[in-house]
Amino acid sequence: MKVSKMPGFGSMGTIVENFDWKNPEEYTRLKDINVESLVTVVRGDGADQFPHLIKNFSHTVTVRNLSNRRMIRHGPNWMNTQSPEEKRAAELTSRWGLGDHAPNWHRVTGKRDDEGYRVGAFGDTELLWHSNEYASSTFCPVVALYGANHMDTSATCFLQTVDWCEKQTESFRSELDEMIVVGKWDNELLQPGSSFEDHITMKMAFVPDDTLRTPLVIKSPGGRKALHWSTWITGIEGLSKQDSDKLIAKITKEIFIDEYQFDYWWDHSMGDMVLFDNTVTMHMRKVKENLNLKSELHERLGYRNVGDYSGMEDYNPFLQTEFQEKRNKVMKIIRKINKIGWTYHLDVLEQLTDPAEQETYISEKVPDSDRDIVRAALTY
Repeated sequence: MKVSKMPGFGSMGTIVENFDWKNPEEYTRLKDINVESLVTVVRGDGADQFPHLIKNFSHTVTVRNLSNRRMIRHGPNWMNTQSPEEKRAAELTSRWGLGDHAPNWHRVTGKRDDEGYRVGAFGDTELLWHSNEYASSTFCPVVALYGANHMDTSATCFLQTVDWCEKQTESFRSELDEMIVVGKWDNELLQPGSSFEDHITMKMAFVPDDTLRTPLVIKSPGGRKALHWSTWITGIEGLSKQDSDKLIAKITKEIFIDEYQFDYWWDHSMGDMVLFDNTVTMHMRKVKENLNLKSELHERLGYRNVGDYSGMEDYNPFLQTEFQEKRNKVMKIIRKINKIGWTYHLDVLEQLTDPAEQETYISEKVPDSDRDIVRAALTY
């Protein structure tokens, strides 16, 4: 494995070449590199490396079952307790997965199936700056995007806020550390001109409620403290509208500069991967000039995975006790359920609306050692 500094992107970023996709130890080293550098481009040779990737990726990232995450938000009967809009979003996103042979890998594409439904995320619109699951206390800290087809007409672009934060005075950084930002979901700031289909699926993924509230500053898994930024931010708790607007404008002007950005124009149609931080880093997509956006993104196909760094599943990004406790409570349940494979029981419990029937099932079917965590998940 050859590791070099990424050109641009401030003090962050690495390029990996001659990666041995078949060697599990290489994936462990890749994780360590990425934790420190935030964004890592793994250059392939144009061959399809995905079979090796899905076999060995657990050495880099621990995935979270999507049903578990929905269950934590809505309860075990989540398909029956969601709003009609949320149910529709769940139905649409269920078509994005690659199946049991590649658990937690989902398509990123504008392609559609024979019934006209899209088979991947982010469709065929422009994609602006964002971080995934932005307003969720249990957001996943790492994202992998593997190029499967027609990727070399596009770029995946990154912006890191570590260097900006470290240039600020100690007193100003202390002020930033205490701030809580608020905002409102607006899909036009993610996918301009997108459809209702895009709106409901992305809203579920990023800001389940119309409003958001989250700390301004968090820590990356590698301990780098910086901004958890979003274009959806509209204010800062405790500040007047005038002062909030002034600070938001200042930060926006100072972080969105070339010094902190890197555009990765994919080297090959297939076989490359980017592994990137989802805490203090934002990302977006570009397509080469003079190309038809919809036709290019209809052909473009990436495979995306989100999760926790392997061995770092107890990572907590927050500085404030309120948010630390909220994440710890839910992540304890998620980790335990993933460990014991409780999703086997989910299909049954979805059908049980009577709490007494749920308790009977737990008592009869769930091992003694797991019952408390299952009950905690039911009542969260």
